[in-house]
Amino acid sequence: MPECLELFPLKVYKDMYLKTADLKNNLFAKLKEVFDKSEQNNNVFMQDGTLCSYDSNSQLHTQFPDETKDIVEFVENAAKEYWKQCNYHEGLTPFVFQMWANTTPRGGYIDPHLHGNMPFTAVVYVDASPEQGNIILDNPLDMVLMSQPISPSVKYPLGQEIPVNTGDLLMFPGYLKHRVKPNTTDRNRLILGFNIGCRGNYWSEHLTVGK
Repeated sequence: MPECLELFPLKVYKDMYLKTADLKNNLFAKLKEVFDKSEQNNNVFMQDGTLCSYDSNSQLHTQFPDETKDIVEFVENAAKEYWKQCNYHEGLTPFVFQMWANTTPRGGYIDPHLHGNMPFTAVVYVDASPEQGNIILDNPLDMVLMSQPISPSVKYPLGQEIPVNTGDLLMFPGYLKHRVKPNTTDRNRLILGFNIGCRGNYWSEHLTVGK
């Protein structure tokens, strides 16, 4: 009997962090100077008022160790679980390599981009709702699919919009292109971004690397 198989599923990790009020009161309240510097050195993907500290400060967890200790531990534990779910090498341990903050006012959005050589990218939503701007994860085969003779009447999923709310943690492969829809409210959308690196020894065919 004829059948069509859907192959190669992509795993995206989602969890909930319950202490966003602490992050807002104890961390974001101290980030004015960080965001002031971001106005002069903002990431090119940030649009219409969105500020991202990545280019001026991507090490918030080292600058504010007390304020970020709990969230870093939470994200690293999530990364370890996601690592297992992805069947990544057990000789490597994921850790928070970079951490930055974004603030997005009404009308602000983020253009499509990816984090390339990072095993995982993570986002913790400190103040968010679908109206403040959902994230869209793009199909990694989008360029291939756009070259195929797909009927114009078929809306093929070149991107998947994920509703996000305050407290959500979203983690996905660093190679996955993503973007953020405009904030349609008067409430700034606040997020913490993370790049997840890894430590340990990895063997692949005749190559061994360690750190």
